[in-house]
Amino acid sequence: MNLSNWNYKKAGVDVNKANYLIEKLKEIVNKPKNLIKGIGSFSAIYRLKEKLNLALACDGVGTK
Repeated sequence: MNLSNWNYKKAGVDVNKANYLIEKLKEIVNKPKNLIKGIGSFSAIYRLKEKLNLALACDGVGTK
């Protein structure tokens, strides 16, 4: 099996749609008043209560 000409699109991954979704999610999650650090490359950090923060992360295709 020759895999040299495979790409994300052929595997069923639409990178443009994924990037669009990430931008829309940024608009939503960057608004809360408890946001410490908005979505960067991989995560956002929220303050749940004093001395308790939550980091939310999402690994994208191609990071494995």
